[in-house]
Amino acid sequence: MSTLEFAVLGLVFPVGSTNRTTILATGEQEAMPVNAGPTREHRRLAAEILNPGKKLTTVFVSHGHGRRGEMTWG
Repeated sequence: MSTLEFAVLGLVFPVGSTNRTTILATGEQEAMPVNAGPTREHRRLAAEILNPGKKLTTVFVSHGHGRRGEMTWG
């Protein structure tokens, strides 16, 4: 059984965004960002996943704030 690790990343989000951090859950081979939201630092988040050789399997979004205009429903 692999161990899960959690990292809290302080990323730069757009002005007015309620997001301030994203959590990156990783196992031996896989990674899953939690509530990553729209960030200008998407390359940094990708590097946190890919540089150690992890495979992105899931992006977990716990909830949206559509009424605040932060998420577009299509």
